[in-house]
Amino acid sequence: MNEENENFLSVVSNVQHHTNDQGWIKLTLKRDMNGENGEIIKKKPFLKRKQQQELIKQYEQEALSNPEQNYACRFKIKDNFGNKGTTYVKNPNGFTQSLINVFRLHFFKDHHSLKKKIQKQSTQADPKSKKSLKKIQKRQQNKEKRQKGYLLKRESKREKQRQQNLKNNIKNKQSEQEQDLQQQQQQQQQQQQE
Repeated sequence: MNEENENFLSVVSNVQHHTNDQGWIKLTLKRDMNGENGEIIKKKPFLKRKQQQELIKQYEQEALSNPEQNYACRFKIKDNFGNKGTTYVKNPNGFTQSLINVFRLHFFKDHHSLKKKIQKQSTQADPKSKKSLKKIQKRQQNKEKRQKGYLLKRESKREKQRQQNLKNNIKNKQSEQEQDLQQQQQQQQQQQQE
């Protein structure tokens, strides 16, 4: 491996070291579109998933078995601050070709290593943060409001029921008194007739 290659790899490793926690690095190897199977690659989006997978496997095997094949090299770095660096070289030769040979063995073994993303944090909020505390307080307040509302409704229903029962009791007593009066009057009339 020549000095240029080593320098480039050291730069990449440094970038990886700094951006692992806050960004991603992507390196893709693409077959030259003007090569033998360029037409197949152009049609690739229209192929079914299984056919695409078969093609990918085929290209991987070719890449490993035939290092002299023409490939296009694309190297891309992006971090959370919006900084982006992209180099794209068609028909690579010399320095870029040796880079591709180095990276081919690295990245074709495991597709997951093509893209190193930020590890997503769990969706659970940090209990100490102000936002999460506010949310917890709001939830508690809403809960208390609902409970108060429920208790007030229940009390008002009970009060209405009590008043209705009182009215009914008064009506019943009045009707009983009226019936008693009528009976007394009838008895008095009967006594007078006798």
